[in-house]
Amino acid sequence: AFEAYGQLSRVQIKPMTAISHFSDMHEDICASAESKRVALIILPFHKHLKLDGSLETTRHEFRLINQKCLQNAPCSVALLVDRGLGGSSHVAASNVSSVIHVFFFGGPDDREALAFGQRMSEHPGITLVVVRFIADPNMEGGEIVALDIGDTNGNSTNKESKEADEEVLNALKQKLSNDGSVKYEE
Repeated sequence: AFEAYGQLSRVQIKPMTAISHFSDMHEDICASAESKRVALIILPFHKHLKLDGSLETTRHEFRLINQKCLQNAPCSVALLVDRGLGGSSHVAASNVSSVIHVFFFGGPDDREALAFGQRMSEHPGITLVVVRFIADPNMEGGEIVALDIGDTNGNSTNKESKEADEEVLNALKQKLSNDGSVKYEE
C-alpha cells in the first residue's frame, strides 16, 4: 500500500523492516527516523475498533511504544487510528467519501499535520476541513498561555513559528477549492 501510494503521489516512501524488543523499539524507530531525516513517523494507535463502535486496548506494549516515541522522536509523530475503512477488500476511488479534519493550533507539528491533510485531499473522494483555533485577546475571565517548544531541533522562536504558521495558512487559503473539497474555518 505504501509503495503504491508513493508511486501515485509526490511522497517518497522508503519502507523497511526491523526486529526489536518491545522495551527498546522506540529507540530503533527514533534512530531510524533521525538517520533518514524523515518528517513524519506514523504509528498504529494502540486501541482497535470493536463491533459496537467503541475502542479497546489490545496490546498495552504498543501504548508504551507510542508514548516513548512521542517523547523522543526527532520529528512529528502521527497515530493512525484504524476505523476499519481499509482491509483486504479493494474500494474503488469513486466509492470513497471521507472528511478529514485538521485542528490547527500552530507550531511545527500542526504544520506537518496540515501538509499531510493537504496530500490526502488530493484524492477526489476526500474533503479536508482545516479548523484554526485562535485565542481571543479580549477574552474576559480567562488566561491565554503561550508555550514555545521550538522545532524538533529546538531552534525556532515563537515569532518565527507564528510567521511559518501564517505562511502555510495563507498558502492554504489561496488554494481553497471552489468545489468545497478543502474548507477553512477559524
